[in-house]
Amino acid sequence: MGKREFLLVLGALALAGCGTLELTPVARFPGRTPGAWCTCAAVASDGFVALVGQELLHITSRSVATLGTVPAEGWTAISGDGRFLAREYGGVRLLDRATGRETTLSGYRNGAVALAANGSAIAYSDSMRITVRSLPDLAPLATFSLSRSTELAFSPDADRIAVRALELSEVLVFDLATKACVLHQRRLSSIPGLSFSADGKRVAVPDGVFDLEDPRARSLENLDGTFTAGGSMEVDSWPCAVARDRRLYVHLARTGEVEIRDPLRASANVVCPPLAGSLYLLLLSRGDDLLLVGAADTLAVHDARTGDVLEVVRPPASEILNIEYRGNRLALEHRDAATVFVERKDGSTTSIDCRQRGGPMPWPIQVRASTDGRFRTSSVGCEAYGVLEVRTSRILWSAGSEGGDMRFAFSPDSSLLAAGTGSVLRFHDVATGDVVGECSKLGSPITTVTFSPDGSELACGCEDGSVVILAVPSR
Repeated sequence: MGKREFLLVLGALALAGCGTLELTPVARFPGRTPGAWCTCAAVASDGFVALVGQELLHITSRSVATLGTVPAEGWTAISGDGRFLAREYGGVRLLDRATGRETTLSGYRNGAVALAANGSAIAYSDSMRITVRSLPDLAPLATFSLSRSTELAFSPDADRIAVRALELSEVLVFDLATKACVLHQRRLSSIPGLSFSADGKRVAVPDGVFDLEDPRARSLENLDGTFTAGGSMEVDSWPCAVARDRRLYVHLARTGEVEIRDPLRASANVVCPPLAGSLYLLLLSRGDDLLLVGAADTLAVHDARTGDVLEVVRPPASEILNIEYRGNRLALEHRDAATVFVERKDGSTTSIDCRQRGGPMPWPIQVRASTDGRFRTSSVGCEAYGVLEVRTSRILWSAGSEGGDMRFAFSPDSSLLAAGTGSVLRFHDVATGDVVGECSKLGSPITTVTFSPDGSELACGCEDGSVVILAVPSR
């Protein structure tokens, strides 16, 4: 899915040449950048948070909501409450969204970084050690002398931290209260993948699952439920996740598909429906009932027991086909049937992929007749448009277009016609054809125009996915 923000521009009407009012947008909603990747995600209290491009999303099995946007800084870790983001490349940096403050924690360019899901701690590594600090005060909590650590993961309550050192093919788990090492397992595969179960009692790696509460804590539970005494397994799966009840182990199989394995059931394997592109993200929800899968520019939420798709998040095609005012919200329909609801006052957004809702939403046919039924729009030749009086079938007036498709809407009182041609929007007096207002600052061809129910605003959807709201000029 892509960048979404809402900038409120307080503009005034200014006189342009020939007596026509040049209109300045009063609000603008830029389109999302297609093809944006999810760079990091975390388990939230009721689903997941994910950063797609610069857009921070809250994802559940039923909805996708935007929490805000962040600077494009290559963030690779996020807390489950969405407050903190961190990056590891080019030095470890931390962003606190609550204060807007960005802090450099380490200049080491190739370390690992992790944020606790509950937002209480950050861990990062350099070539010699791992440092753990509390948040938001950044007070030191622990330091571990370990070199070349390539993966870090906090337990859900941030009382333990797991470390992968891929070059040495080992995994370690530390108790942050006692600083004790509760697990040190060598001779693992060198494939990345590291996560805790929701209760923090198990650690999953591509080789299998470690039970930290079992007396045989240094043993490895294979996918078939048996144990080995520390030998390595031949695997080529990553990443991975494990449920708290040990019944579910999720991993990326050799075939590139996501497998959900349950050793305690006869039907042990469930294969999730494939997504396009390479898979790189697997997360089980706090209740182990949802599975978040990331692939290319798509995120999918699955039922963790059946593999069924519950929600799909993907950047919609840029072009907006229709706009509708729905109370205090604008509903935008994109070409691929994805729908975005925009709160008119603050610009917050909610997305729905209608292909998961039984098809596109019912949209009204684009208005080409006046509300009172007296007038209709009409093409005049190949490069002009006009208004036809229905009773007499007479064209009252005509005007030249700016090229491209023509988009029209009559005002609720039938006194004005909004005409979008090319990237220019004009307001015409319906009776005379006089241009009473014009906006040539849209920057992209217009694909749809809609008046607000009270006739005070006009929303213009554009080919690049942006929405521009204009104040309707008084006459």
